[in-house]
Amino acid sequence: MRCSLRALATAGALSVSAIAGAQQYNVRTMTAPGVTLSRLHSFHLLPTPARRDGARRSGAYDPMVSNSIANRALRGTVSGELEALGYHDSEWLTEFVVAIYATTRERLDLDTWQYGYHNSPPWWPVTSPEEPGTSFPDRTVIIDVVNPETLDVLWRGSATIELDHDPLQNAKQIVNAAAAIINKFPRVKPIVVAAMRTRGREHSRLP
Repeated sequence: MRCSLRALATAGALSVSAIAGAQQYNVRTMTAPGVTLSRLHSFHLLPTPARRDGARRSGAYDPMVSNSIANRALRGTVSGELEALGYHDSEWLTEFVVAIYATTRERLDLDTWQYGYHNSPPWWPVTSPEEPGTSFPDRTVIIDVVNPETLDVLWRGSATIELDHDPLQNAKQIVNAAAAIINKFPRVKPIVVAAMRTRGREHSRLP
């Protein structure tokens, strides 16, 4: 994993020994039909939203508490992994935005969080026929890549972690799982500039 160590250390002087490839996080990714992700080049992370029910959360290792240690590490990791794939962070006129969800000991309902986009794409399989398309088990990390104009999900990645009794270890697992998800995202396709013939530099044939 390229940046989760740095992100965790910067966020709260934490250290992590595992890397994304050292564990299985049951990563699953899907792209919306007809979407070509390799044509995209710029991204921006959406701010961590408030809960719809207005409930206040706290805790240094809660990944959905804005600016907590775990939240900063998680966001720093996702951003750094995307940059390592060749994308650049651009707040203005960005080509896609990124929504991040993570939970440990509670079920994850995407509708709880006010990101404001269409968070139940029809192409993503539901957990079960009885569950809505926005409901996921506990221990889950979800990363959505969203079209900022249509508010449709272009790509989704999910992963699950193994819970530990130590909240710090769970935070490390979440960061690693997020890195494992982004590692499944396609690398930027280089922009190819067509070579143009310069006028006046061709040699005329002598008669």
